[in-house]
Amino acid sequence: GVAHQTQALDLSESGMAFVMGASNDPASVPEEGDMVKVEFSPPGRKSIACFATVVRIDSGIEWDPVRGELPWTKVALQFRNLPQAHL
Repeated sequence: GVAHQTQALDLSESGMAFVMGASNDPASVPEEGDMVKVEFSPPGRKSIACFATVVRIDSGIEWDPVRGELPWTKVALQFRNLPQAHL
């Protein structure tokens, strides 16, 4: 029941990926196999809400000269039962 706002990195008919930054609580990062609800607005379209399964989690650290180490987590999702109208 935790909501996060982020920016999509990749978006396709079958899924999407996004990054959770250092400001997110590590305990709220989903795990592979989890089902999540996503809401997004593709360019030029109305908002879409659907369920998706987490298929991959990648983590790393980015270096910022001012802020130092910034951990990130990339979450890849596969849409579940996305209505044909949204494809």
